[in-house]
Amino acid sequence: MKKIVSLILPVLLAVLLTIPAAADAPAPAAAEDSFWGGIGTFFTNLFVPADDYFVRKSAQLSAHANEKLGGVADLYHMINDFFDAFDQARTSSFYFQQPNGFFTPGSPGFRINVFSSVESIIRVIKAILTAAVCLITAIACYHKLRKFFKE
Repeated sequence: MKKIVSLILPVLLAVLLTIPAAADAPAPAAAEDSFWGGIGTFFTNLFVPADDYFVRKSAQLSAHANEKLGGVADLYHMINDFFDAFDQARTSSFYFQQPNGFFTPGSPGFRINVFSSVESIIRVIKAILTAAVCLITAIACYHKLRKFFKE
């Protein structure tokens, strides 16, 4: 009896582990209508997840964590979007220019990129704000976790 159980248990475990993968498996392609193509598609679908599998699981985990921790993920996304806007501003340009002959006939014109002249200042401000936001996030997470385990 023990020998039969020791043989059936791994098979049963393998079947139980492949059922969720088969539920998330994409439908077989129409080009693989042959018998061997169908078998290959079946085994591929057992071991290779669907294209959006990890995106959906990540969204589910994020939703559960956000539900438990009370909006910490929203704070992270808000901070991330804020710094993405800074990165986009660094690659953009803002020019102050005067055309040729603006002051007097024959006077040379000029063109100055204002963002390139303040880029080093923006970099320092970004570093300071990053440190401040990391510190505030750590404090907020600590208080949320303390409140979570206290209740």
